Amino acid sequence: GLMSELWDQPLLCNCLEINNFLDDGNQMLLRVQRSDAGISFSNTIEFGDTKDKVLVFFKLRPEVITDENLHDNILVSSMLESPISSLYQAVRQVFAPMLLKDQEWSRNFDPKLQNLLSELEAGLGIVLRRSDTNLTK
Repeated sequence: GLMSELWDQPLLCNCLEINNFLDDGNQMLLRVQRSDAGISFSNTIEFGDTKDKVLVFFKLRPEVITDENLHDNILVSSMLESPISSLYQAVRQVFAPMLLKDQEWSRNFDPKLQNLLSELEAGLGIVLRRSDTNLTK
């Protein structure tokens, strides 16, 4: 839903937050969010960010991003609805199945951590169901 001129190369090239994320090894996060002006960028997550859809780029290691390490160091996560909902869905649909059911990964994953991951998934689900109940009252 964005106008193509908002994606002008010089505009993004001069974006302080993008440059901080790419060029500063200690800047670990880039938040991208739609705004009245089109797209806003930040190197922090704000508490009010939960109202809108947010994309978060974050680094695995504190390094300057280069062509060589781009695909090995940056993860992307979206935050829809709420951070609790996003975390729950990521745990439930991605990480729990891989770490608890996949033979290779579950064999190397400490049973205590497996229990904690299951408890986290269950606890997040309870919080979400409670908040859904409160919204429908």
